[in-house]
Amino acid sequence: MYEKLSAGARSRVLEWLSLAAYYARDENVYGDKARRRGDLLVGDLVLQEALGPVRLLNREGNEWHVTDRYFEYRNLTEFLWRTPAQRVALFAYDEFRIDSDDVRVTFNDLGGGVEVSSDTLVLRVFYDQEASRRLAPEWQRVRSLAVSFAVRR
Repeated sequence: MYEKLSAGARSRVLEWLSLAAYYARDENVYGDKARRRGDLLVGDLVLQEALGPVRLLNREGNEWHVTDRYFEYRNLTEFLWRTPAQRVALFAYDEFRIDSDDVRVTFNDLGGGVEVSSDTLVLRVFYDQEASRRLAPEWQRVRSLAVSFAVRR
């Protein structure tokens, strides 16, 4: 099980450019007793462009893993198509990460699904495949069906 809670601020600088800074605390639970908690400081640069019903997004992320003392570069690219139903969209994404203590691509996250939104709420149901080789010689894969919920202002 994985849980991540975050709090911070995002500012739209231009119509197509946003900046974000936040603190996050994550927790991994491995079986009944093994737990790992981590603290992160994050800065993101988000570029996005809407062309009719299509939105392209690219997020350049920089994370300082305070607990584990390493830096991580993240790059997320997302394609979203708003259906004629307007409140319903289909999306696909890919994200890769490079860690400072193991200088190579150590993580790749690929997925896609359905987004249903209102003016203030966003619900996503999606399939996700994570491939990780962080501190490991071979890729390890986790596939999941996930739900995310967000409040926007």
